[in-house]
Amino acid sequence: MNSQIKSQAFVEATASVEAVIADLWDRILERGPHARTANLFDLRLGVQRIHRLLEAISQATGVYLPITTVFEACTIGAIADVVKRGKTPAQRPTVLVQPQDGGTPLFLFPGLGGLPLELLDLGSLVKAGGPVYANIFQGLDGLEPLHRSITEMARYQAACIRSIQPRGPYRVAGFSLGALVALETARVFSDGGEQVDFVGLIEPNLPERCWPPAVKRAFLWRRLKTHLATIKTLSPRAILPYLVERATPVARRLRRLIGDKGEASASPYTLATLPKELLDAREAGIAAFYSYEMSPYRGKVIFFDSAGGDPLSCRPLEVLPPYVGAYESHVCSGDHASVMRQPHVAELAHHMSEALARLDRPSR
Repeated sequence: MNSQIKSQAFVEATASVEAVIADLWDRILERGPHARTANLFDLRLGVQRIHRLLEAISQATGVYLPITTVFEACTIGAIADVVKRGKTPAQRPTVLVQPQDGGTPLFLFPGLGGLPLELLDLGSLVKAGGPVYANIFQGLDGLEPLHRSITEMARYQAACIRSIQPRGPYRVAGFSLGALVALETARVFSDGGEQVDFVGLIEPNLPERCWPPAVKRAFLWRRLKTHLATIKTLSPRAILPYLVERATPVARRLRRLIGDKGEASASPYTLATLPKELLDAREAGIAAFYSYEMSPYRGKVIFFDSAGGDPLSCRPLEVLPPYVGAYESHVCSGDHASVMRQPHVAELAHHMSEALARLDRPSR
């Protein structure tokens, strides 16, 4: 009799948790009842919407669910299972995006902020000849310290990769800030005597103080023309507020261009409405970027650049080639803000797949 009562109570508690999550799912995601059977990735949601859902579930159940929970549980049932366990899930260092039996794994690193949602399309489309993983930067759950240097990030990522693949050859690629992390992770492996046969750099860059003088001058002229074009569209009354608003970021940029490691500007790609742990991670990433000191890498890298580029930076091929032993370059459609999304990411995946396929072809 007692066992029947306990069983009935468990069923009721389980149903209650799932009912609470399903109700929040409907109200916050606003995708209709049919969305209850989908996972959060298939619904193509932004990080703010996912955070709102997890935050609401945390408040309703008393179990803290950081944004990284989405890689542990992304359906109503899976999230309910996490809540029933009654403790915050540990952050995974990697997410298996594309399972594959055999072959050399490919590890992808995200851009500023370290959350690999932006890598999922590329990871599912690229034909790597082996499994594809998306790596996560440490500390996004708010429970572990964030890394504030590229070197720290690379050492951490190398350790995470070795837990999956103890020996080389290694294949790594990264987007934006993640491109520098990929490069330095490759250095960790090669300095340790391991083979690295693929380093893909998607829209990488270096701090302004590392740019050649001609690149700095061209960048300043381009930005000046952009500001003048904007001013021409403003009413006389709006010109002064515009100049005042831009004065501090421009002054910081000028100091960095002359070699100062001083205060960095916030990234224009950062949304103030992001959850605190992601805002903190982006601030740590900005600090890591501007303190980065590039040293020569003897191996080969492959650049994947967007046709539109980053209007707030220079072209990677204007800066990085002198620092690497060898390189090849591919240009993809889109710009820095869109190259990781459809339809442009399909072209990026095609170029990367071809580069990886060449590695796996038997030599004659």
